[in-house]
Amino acid sequence: MSSLVQTTMRSEIGCLELDRTFEERELINTNIKGALSAATESWGLEVLRYEIKDIRPPSEIRRSMEF
Repeated sequence: MSSLVQTTMRSEIGCLELDRTFEERELINTNIKGALSAATESWGLEVLRYEIKDIRPPSEIRRSMEF
């Protein structure tokens, strides 16, 4: 599940412009929750919540965002 979350989160963030990732956290959370629920449905589980608390881009990205 951890690998699925990481892969899905990278995919979702990769679809957005870097500046929008902070603004679109709710959309990212919803899409990850949907992917997790689809993966766990056959086990009889439903993911009710997934929350991104903090996005920390690498230092190179942060420097480029400052300019």
